[in-house]
Amino acid sequence: VSEDAARDTCVVHLRIGDVLDRSDWTLSKGRPAGYRGEDLTTILHEGYQGHDAPKCTHGVYGHSLAAYQACFPELRAAGVRIVVLVAGSHIALESYRVSAMYSRALARLFEAAAFSVRLRRGQHPDDDFVYMTSSRCFVQGGGGFSQLVARVLIARHGVVIRPFDHIPHH
Repeated sequence: VSEDAARDTCVVHLRIGDVLDRSDWTLSKGRPAGYRGEDLTTILHEGYQGHDAPKCTHGVYGHSLAAYQACFPELRAAGVRIVVLVAGSHIALESYRVSAMYSRALARLFEAAAFSVRLRRGQHPDDDFVYMTSSRCFVQGGGGFSQLVARVLIARHGVVIRPFDHIPHH
């Protein structure tokens, strides 16, 4: 069992990397060919979507800052003081510039709310799966991988928080 199974720690899965830095979503927002998601303001206010994201996540891959902020009362009620942001990418890219900006913005958001933040990124997906499913508390990100982690944690009677349950859907 990892140290992050501690009662005061929650793992937050971020589906970033290829779906954010090189995605059809950025092009669907009317950006020119070659655009790689530099409109961080839109991403932070609206989140970002994918046509292949699971329906249970309302097509969302990444949540807005407001969606994460709406989870803070649940995190506090669960006794969480430390959050670990877990992130990776399906595809090796030349740059993860937007992903890095997004994860830094989320880290600042959690820190401003008095949570301690750690970052775990670039690990093997199998290792991340074991790491996340051994946690006591989990904030589900977008995508099927995060959905599977949430299912395992629910079966193990862990705390699963879903940011997309806190935001209105169109």
